[in-house]
Amino acid sequence: MNIVWIMAVALGIAAIQVAVYRWMGPKKITYQRYFSQNAVYEGDKIRMIEVLGNMKLLPMPWIRLEARISPNLSFKNQDDLRISGDFYHHSVFSMGPYQRITRTHEITCRKRGCYQMDAVSLTCGDMFGFANVSQARHVGLEVLVYPPIQDFRVLQVPSRRWQGDAVVKRYIEPDPFLVNGIRDYRPGDGVRDVHWAATARMNQLMVKTHDYTASPKLYLLVNVQRHEDQWDDLTEDQHGPIEELLSLCATYAAWARGNGVETALRCNARQNILDDTRLEVDFGGGDGHFHQLMATLARIKILRRRSFSSFLDEEILPSGVSGADIVILSCYWSPSLEERANRLRALGNSVTWRGARHETVA
Repeated sequence: MNIVWIMAVALGIAAIQVAVYRWMGPKKITYQRYFSQNAVYEGDKIRMIEVLGNMKLLPMPWIRLEARISPNLSFKNQDDLRISGDFYHHSVFSMGPYQRITRTHEITCRKRGCYQMDAVSLTCGDMFGFANVSQARHVGLEVLVYPPIQDFRVLQVPSRRWQGDAVVKRYIEPDPFLVNGIRDYRPGDGVRDVHWAATARMNQLMVKTHDYTASPKLYLLVNVQRHEDQWDDLTEDQHGPIEELLSLCATYAAWARGNGVETALRCNARQNILDDTRLEVDFGGGDGHFHQLMATLARIKILRRRSFSSFLDEEILPSGVSGADIVILSCYWSPSLEERANRLRALGNSVTWRGARHETVA
């Protein structure tokens, strides 16, 4: 009889604790997950920080956190976590009353891309595993992995043309350091242009006249087609030719930022399968513009939005771009692309084709 009572009491206690954990388990459990940096370069290491808090008197024998994560984000330490075959990241915690735990994971960003983690599944339960309660917690994480920057020597840039020191006859931009003569003062001339020595000699206001220099502009056009008659979208590995082109594009942009050259970017790719939004960054300079351009490169999916020929016909040529140094980054070159390049040259642009492993300048 005593054994029966003991078993009944034990079952009663177990039933009570199951009810308590089902009711109170996920309540007052706080969770935060974030990356130490929101944007890095391919191959860089970042930290993923998890902060879990049990803000109640009831201890939590176990809490499991699960989130889908890309295999391109490689974890250094596998203790207390596992990456399943379906690329889910798991962490398990045991917490006392009013306890907070911070756990840091070192991650290597192995491939260019935009990696998102929208939600985390939180599951907790009693010590016997009878009461399991799950909740979805929104985290909304995103990390951008930029393409790697290569040595600038691989670019073979036409530095004379892109340094902005060529004197031109057409009006583009007056250079205040290139004085080619003097003339009478006209209403609207600035005080800084007054030539005081000539003014004293002529006994009337005289101003300097200037030559004009070309303001360099670099226009990067990226083609995600592997060949001209491609109809389907090919799988691209980490070291594929299009990834190399994106790395070259990033290197051109980095060189341009360091040399004060305004840069723009256009691409015939998508950000995702259903998104037909143009991938473009207008002309600009400075650190903010550079990171905007790099973020665009990180988000590129190697999925065509338009064939490259249609892209040039519908989006680039009608824009009437002029006075730019255009670099076309494409795995192939063809007579049809050469014809379109000639039309761009007729508008006053220079056109350079850059392939994945060689360069042709025309």
